[in-house]
Amino acid sequence: MNTCRMLIFSAFVFISTTSLLPWNLFMNAHEYYHYKLRNVTDNGSLSDEKDGDTELQRSYEGYITLTVQLAFFDISMLLASLASFGSIGLIACGLLGFSAKFPSENVQAVMIGQSVAEILSSMLSIICQSLATNALMNGCLFFVIALIWSILSIFFYELLIRSKETESILVEEGIQIDQSSNQRLLDNLDNSFETDESPLHLQSVEAHSLWNDAKQVWKKTKTELAAGFVVSFGTMTAFPAVSSLVQTTAKNMIWKNYFSSLACFLLFSCGDALGRLFVNFVELSGKVLIMLSFLRLLAVPVFFFCNINPRYHSVTLFRSDEIFILTMVLFSISNGFLFTTTTINATRRVRAELRELAGSIFGFMAVISTVFGSLTGLLLVKVM
Repeated sequence: MNTCRMLIFSAFVFISTTSLLPWNLFMNAHEYYHYKLRNVTDNGSLSDEKDGDTELQRSYEGYITLTVQLAFFDISMLLASLASFGSIGLIACGLLGFSAKFPSENVQAVMIGQSVAEILSSMLSIICQSLATNALMNGCLFFVIALIWSILSIFFYELLIRSKETESILVEEGIQIDQSSNQRLLDNLDNSFETDESPLHLQSVEAHSLWNDAKQVWKKTKTELAAGFVVSFGTMTAFPAVSSLVQTTAKNMIWKNYFSSLACFLLFSCGDALGRLFVNFVELSGKVLIMLSFLRLLAVPVFFFCNINPRYHSVTLFRSDEIFILTMVLFSISNGFLFTTTTINATRRVRAELRELAGSIFGFMAVISTVFGSLTGLLLVKVM
C-alpha cells in the first residue's frame, strides 16, 4: 500500500469514527444523565427503587438508542422514497456504500474506525469521570468533543473526495465496470442468437434500475444480510441497555466506581476492535456465519441474569464478576469479527457497479436491526 492509498485508508478510519463517536459520547455521559434524571422530590413519586435510582436512570440508555435509530430510520425512509424517483445516489451515499467502491481494505477501514470511536469514547468517559467531578461539566465536555470531532470529519471528508488519488481510483473502478458491463452485453448478444431472443429485449432487462439492482444485491448477499442482522440485533439487545446495569460484587470503591466504564464499555470496545482485526486471518462460509451469529445470542440471557439490582420480576443467577467479564470478552470479539466479516463478504459477492448499493443496503439493514435490538433491550430492562 503506497502513501496515497494509506492516506485514503486513514481518512476512511477517521471519518467513520464520526458515525459512532458522538453517539457513544452521549451514551457514556453517565454522570450527566444520572444528575439530570435524579429524583428531586421528597415524596418519592419519581422513584420507588431502594437505592434511589429513578426509572429513567435505569432505562435511559435503551430509550436513547431506540429514539435515535427511529429518527434515522424515518429520515432514511424519506430519502429512499425520493430516490425511487430517480436519485439513486440519495440512498447509496453512506460512507459504507462509498467505501465499497474502493479496494476492500477501505471497507475494513470503516469498520476499524467505528471500533476506534468506541475505544475513544470509553477512554474519554473514564478520563472525564476522574477529572471532572461536576456532572454538568462532565456532560459538557462530552458534547463539545463530539461537536469538534464532527466538524473535523467534514474537513477530512472534503479532502478525501477532492483527492487526486481518489479520483484515479474511481476512474479505474469505472473502467473495470464498463469492461465487465460490455462483456456481459456481448455474452447476452451471443445468447440471443442461440435462443432467437431480441437483443433489444435483453438489453432492456440489463438496464439499471434501483429495484433490479436491489434484487440482485439481495440474491447475492441474503446470507450475509441475515447474519449481520442477527449480530447487530443481539449486540443492541444486550449492550448497553442491559450490560451497563450489571454491578460488581467487589468491595473496592475504585473498582466499584469504574466497573461499568472499564468492564462494560471499554472492554467491549477493545474486544470489538480486536475482532475486526481477526478478519484478516480467518475466513468463514455463509452457513458458519449464520450459525455463529445465532450462537452469540446465548450471551443475552447471561447478561440478563448477572448481578443487576434492584430486580422486581426476576432473580440474579450469576453474581461473579468473572462470568460477566468473560461473557463480555466473547461477546465483543464475536461482534467485531462477525459484523466486519459479513460486511466485507457482502460487498465482495456482488458486481463492481453494485458494491456501493450493497454497502448502503447493508448499512440500512444495520439500522433496522439496531431498532429491533434496542426495543428488545428496553423491554428486558422493564421486566427485570
